[in-house]
Amino acid sequence: MVLLKRPDPKVPHLNHILRWTAICAALCLTTIGLSACQSGSEVANIPTEMPDSLMPATASTPTQIAEHTPASTGEIVIWLDWAPEEMEALQEIIQSFSREYPTVDFSLSYYPADELLSAFEEASRAGTPPTIMFGPSLWGPGLYDGEMTLDPSSMVNAELERRIHPTAWTQVTYDSHMFGLPLEFQGMVLFRNRSRAAEAPRTVERWIEEGRSQHEGGQTATVLDFGFAFSAPQLSICGGSFIGPQGEIALKLPQGICWLEVMSDLRAVGPAVMNSDEDLLRFLAGETAWLVEESSRIGELAHALGVTNLKVDPWPLYEPADRPLQSLVWTENIYLSREIQPQDLEVTWAFIEHIFSPEAQARLSDFQGAAHIPVDTTVEIIDSNMVEMASMLRSGVPLPLWIDSEDHIKPVEDAVEGVVFQGVEPDVAAQNLMDRLEQVQPPGGG
Repeated sequence: MVLLKRPDPKVPHLNHILRWTAICAALCLTTIGLSACQSGSEVANIPTEMPDSLMPATASTPTQIAEHTPASTGEIVIWLDWAPEEMEALQEIIQSFSREYPTVDFSLSYYPADELLSAFEEASRAGTPPTIMFGPSLWGPGLYDGEMTLDPSSMVNAELERRIHPTAWTQVTYDSHMFGLPLEFQGMVLFRNRSRAAEAPRTVERWIEEGRSQHEGGQTATVLDFGFAFSAPQLSICGGSFIGPQGEIALKLPQGICWLEVMSDLRAVGPAVMNSDEDLLRFLAGETAWLVEESSRIGELAHALGVTNLKVDPWPLYEPADRPLQSLVWTENIYLSREIQPQDLEVTWAFIEHIFSPEAQARLSDFQGAAHIPVDTTVEIIDSNMVEMASMLRSGVPLPLWIDSEDHIKPVEDAVEGVVFQGVEPDVAAQNLMDRLEQVQPPGGG
């Protein structure tokens, strides 16, 4: 998610590089009727570039993975920014689909995360978009307003609607329309290094006490980043919301004051930062016990700390309100291009249904593989950390899709920064925030 995701550490892990290379080699040895390196019913080779999350990319053009086969009865072109483990799982899903649809041609193109959206928009304006793009839910409203994505609601059957968690559906609906399909839950969760702390903090007060104890021993328990992704969902502890269901400003002064008092209390958890990588880098180095971070980082964190050392903790209870802290939640979506040719739409939707099959969902949720947190509530999750993350995100605060960086995120962060770092009184900061938000026009111009 561009507005919330911070830059990755610049040094790629060797095991990711080797695994990426191994996948490329293995795919040329895989056969699904015909060789994956020959023409016919092809499954595209994985690109050799590292994903943006693993190594900086300088090229502005995608890596094309396969030539299209004109003789195909259908063609599915996919653009994405997935990591090697995710790509490997997708490759297996494509292979299993191709056993039933051997004449469908696939092409995958990898883009760095910060280039994918603009590339899709440019291709859509030029009339040459891919069939499918995987991307965060925050992109959805803009793509739909730009008439770049297809509304799939008429193709969603009752069974699929029931299987997908209600929170996930909030991330694909906008202005009474559906602009995509939710594929994976993502959001903010609480990680713990077991070698630095043996138990989860049951309450915020206990979390603070553990921080003080470790500080007395010359260590740091938690570096807490007060950026929007962590601070904003805590407004729900006070029964409030920044944005209402129609995109209107919903913040009320009593709830705003309460929320900023929560932020002031959380300042005692440990050293505070704002939109910094310090918390992540110190946790990766084993220097801190807890980290609030995006769920999608779990593979990277497990590699750095060791699988047995990494634990996902439930949010501690904020006792004054008798409520736990909350996760901000969004989804990785499947976006269907509005330019899909009629002859390709049928096989494209068949592939979408295959992605949501129990077998494909289980493959994507494998902790040792893609480690996607399924939106499908019927998928059995085995790994305890994945179970905890799924529980946290399903009960979390959905990201408002009307959110805007300058109009909403910056004022919220400015209010938090004033209270946490500059000592501004919560009532003053809350009133200033309301004054700024009231100047913001709702979607459509109000």
